[in-house]
Amino acid sequence: FFFGLHNMASIKLPPIVWSLCWAILIVAIGWWIGGICASLYVFISPFAACIPILKDLTELLHKGVQIPYDWGQNCYSGKSLL
Repeated sequence: FFFGLHNMASIKLPPIVWSLCWAILIVAIGWWIGGICASLYVFISPFAACIPILKDLTELLHKGVQIPYDWGQNCYSGKSLL
């Protein structure tokens, strides 16, 4: 009944199944991560010009903002989660 991740890699599922998985992840997790990162990015980015140590943090937050977009591309292409 239960397939481990090593067994899942050998199972070929149609791209529509992977697209559905990505869509669920976008709604359940991706939008939350993107929204939180966007809020923090907007708040912190003006200070990054004055405080150089914040530059790395703003780059990380920018990557977090892009998560829904990247996952959306994976959803569109039907890319496997594994």
